[in-house]
Amino acid sequence: MTPEFFVYYLPLPATVHGSVRLNDDGTYSVYLNSLDTAEEWRRTIEHELRHIEAGHLYSDKPVWKLELEADGVELPEPEATAPKIYSSLEDLRENFI
Repeated sequence: MTPEFFVYYLPLPATVHGSVRLNDDGTYSVYLNSLDTAEEWRRTIEHELRHIEAGHLYSDKPVWKLELEADGVELPEPEATAPKIYSSLEDLRENFI
């Protein structure tokens, strides 16, 4: 059986384009920012479907990683190197600013 999707249009903060929720009955609620354009709604629906397809609704990964994955960003494996330690804010600034 194909799950059903309920789409809601709500005024959300400008930085939030949408969200998806798995309902108790196996259906999905997709929330779209009513202040966005139709093109942004299309992109948001695609993004939210990638969350579903990737099993993100059951994941314990940090949200920022799930968002990058849903955007198609490949995260490199962290290198097994010792961190560079900076002794002060000034030391850190000198190396990066």
